[in-house]
Amino acid sequence: MISESPGAQSRIAHLGGGVPAPLLMVAAMISFQLGAAVATGLFARVGVSGTAFLRNMVGGVLLLAIARPNLRRAQPIVRRFCAEHAITYTETTVPRSYRIVIRHLNHVGLRAADPFQCPLAATLRPRT
Repeated sequence: MISESPGAQSRIAHLGGGVPAPLLMVAAMISFQLGAAVATGLFARVGVSGTAFLRNMVGGVLLLAIARPNLRRAQPIVRRFCAEHAITYTETTVPRSYRIVIRHLNHVGLRAADPFQCPLAATLRPRT
């Protein structure tokens, strides 16, 4: 069972802008369906890659516009939660995080003995 500090619900609701979760879910579904409808018209004009790029770009801009004002308020809550639950909390820049991910992918992907064998699948797959 997860224990919450006093006032955690009000802080979480404040970060969400006080909008009820079901309303947010309906808005997400409408956004997804509208995006798919617009994308079908774009396929002929800009192709599959162009359509994917445009949808991701618009989604990223919308995410930044919606989430940016609340990120500063969320940071102390996340930091405190990590401290209470002994979770490592790290802050970094976007380019640095990209380098970390690429380094990890190169480590697990390129240095493997067999690039077509997944180590996790190999341990779970029964040997015949």
